[in-house]
Amino acid sequence: MADMNPKTAETQLTRRVKYGLNVTVAIVAAILITILINWIGDLQYWRTDLTSSRRYSLSEQTIKVLGDLDNDYQIVTLLPPADSVQDPRLSSIIQQATDITDEYARRSNNVTVDHLSPGLQITRIEAFYESLRERYAGKLEPVVAAIEVGRDATRTMRGRAGQLIGPLSALLEDQTLEDDKLKRFTESVARHFARFASDLDAIDKQIGQALDSPLPNYDAAKATLTRLLGDVDTGVFEVAIEEFNKAVKHDQTPDAIKNRLLELVHLFESIREPIQSAKREIDAAESADEYNRLIDRMGTTENIIVIGPTDVQVVPLDDLFRAPDPTQVQRGQFPELRFQGEEKITGSLLSMSMKNPPLIVFVNSGPRPATGPGGGYQQVANRLKNFNFDLQQWNPSGQPGPMGRPMPPGPAPQPKAGQKAVWVVLPSPPPDPRNPMGAGGSQQVATTIEQRLNDGDSALFLLAWNPMSFMASSDAISQLIEPWGITAQTDRGILAEVRLPDHRPGANFRFDTFMWSDATPITDAIHGMQGHFELPSPLVIGKPDASSGEVWPLVEIAGNRLWAASNLQSSMPEYDESTAADSFVIGAAAEKADNRIVVFTGSHDRSSGIRGWASDLSTNYGMMGPGTAEIFGSAWPANAELFVNSVLWLAGLEDLIAASARSQDVRRVGDLTRGGLTGLRWTLMAGLPIVTFGAGIGVWMTRRKG
Repeated sequence: MADMNPKTAETQLTRRVKYGLNVTVAIVAAILITILINWIGDLQYWRTDLTSSRRYSLSEQTIKVLGDLDNDYQIVTLLPPADSVQDPRLSSIIQQATDITDEYARRSNNVTVDHLSPGLQITRIEAFYESLRERYAGKLEPVVAAIEVGRDATRTMRGRAGQLIGPLSALLEDQTLEDDKLKRFTESVARHFARFASDLDAIDKQIGQALDSPLPNYDAAKATLTRLLGDVDTGVFEVAIEEFNKAVKHDQTPDAIKNRLLELVHLFESIREPIQSAKREIDAAESADEYNRLIDRMGTTENIIVIGPTDVQVVPLDDLFRAPDPTQVQRGQFPELRFQGEEKITGSLLSMSMKNPPLIVFVNSGPRPATGPGGGYQQVANRLKNFNFDLQQWNPSGQPGPMGRPMPPGPAPQPKAGQKAVWVVLPSPPPDPRNPMGAGGSQQVATTIEQRLNDGDSALFLLAWNPMSFMASSDAISQLIEPWGITAQTDRGILAEVRLPDHRPGANFRFDTFMWSDATPITDAIHGMQGHFELPSPLVIGKPDASSGEVWPLVEIAGNRLWAASNLQSSMPEYDESTAADSFVIGAAAEKADNRIVVFTGSHDRSSGIRGWASDLSTNYGMMGPGTAEIFGSAWPANAELFVNSVLWLAGLEDLIAASARSQDVRRVGDLTRGGLTGLRWTLMAGLPIVTFGAGIGVWMTRRKG
């Protein structure tokens, strides 16, 4: 073989340079590609929440609120690091709060989030507090100036008070002073001014502490100064001047003593004048109520602050979770704390984005309150409070007094100008058999609600089966809603025939449902959630009186062997073919012009022994029984959602209706449509055998070719 031409042959050095250059280029390219991928990933990244309850994801309702924001908002967390908290449950809440607030910023360009750790980032926290003070500087200026005037007056008073010691001592040493009463009074005044300086120093220190806090408590300082100046003015100077003048006018007082007393009166009056002037200026200075509410809410340093264009709202750490009912927790148990921070934060954003939050009035004719301590609807009321709605209640029959005597009813709440009002009419107590004509306040309620509807308000009617309807006069509430195209048959209850263990026919009055109408946003947002109703009554849907009106069914009970029984006093109601139906409507919504109403049956008072669908007996019913919803999640999450969604729709806030954060406590599979259920059946019956057969044919053909 001929030798290779040395000119064309590749030398070892050339090969090394070429291959080394290739490797270098490859390494540099890999580094650049890695940097590029990370840069793109930092700008555009994909996250997913794999927890069963979607605990690190924002609810659909929150996403809707964020989508409607027109202004810029800031969320600042003042929470300790999660890993520094010893209680693992509280540590989990703090971590979840941090992660959830970050989601607000990711979902909206109008929201920024900043995390500050109390005790660790002192400089940044001080700067944050300073920014809060600057927001209220204009409103705080009068009270700050008045406080400074008051402090100057106390300093002047402290210095001049020493001028009184000499004349008081001279008066006591005067041998002509023989009036024992005047001598004892002078001695008490002298002792007071002897310790006056130290007393003023202590009070001034107290005022300084209120003003030196991160958010100065100007109202507390103002109150302390007002009390101090008032006590000194009326309790010391006024009394002393009055007693000394009285002694001057007494005939038995020696002239020398009168001269000393007049000298003291002149000194007292000259010192008292700037005190009175300062007190008048402090009293005239108006407090900054918004700032005072802010510092009242920030009672601790562990909070979440939501800052809007014109308002600042605070969510304390204790409000971030729902503690379980202690009566439902057994000894040694440490149930998980249910996170509710998203509800609070979203409610703050919502209330600040609304110019005038709606008025929600619970109308209750029964002896128990609707909300507050002992209230039967506290769970749903708390949900509305989280939106920062104006929540009130009214009882047309009056509440029981301290000694059990009935108190006269107060006037019905009135909405402010431009404020939308929603009246939640709870079921009236059934008439007393001893007085069957008594309406339980329903007539007065109907008259009031009719007037409010005429004025443009909306109403949610919760109706219950009336066991005394055959004895009572016509139901005023039912008459009120009939022109809307909804007829409530509260004289009967819906039952379903069941087979008892001994194979005898029985009746069931409890109904669970996953199926909801998609005609309105009220029920469209709760598909897949389980709801529960007990002894509902039928609603007959017709045509509203107004040609422009419209009515929609919301909830429908369907099944086999259903009937509407009117004789429910029987211990064993029997199936009645004449009142039977495949389904019954138990919830409906109607609209006429600018007015809306929603009507539901199956709402009962606690005394009936039947759980009302929106009462705490249902909404707080957990997987382990009554009152365990806060521990294990609600057994019927749709009930509370249905109530809140109805109020939102009635308030004209249907854009906010969506699955709320509370509905994510327990993740559930959505309901199947008829088509989906048919497809699943055919897939299981035919699809799997076909796939198995095809796989076998494929394996056989592969082996045959081999």
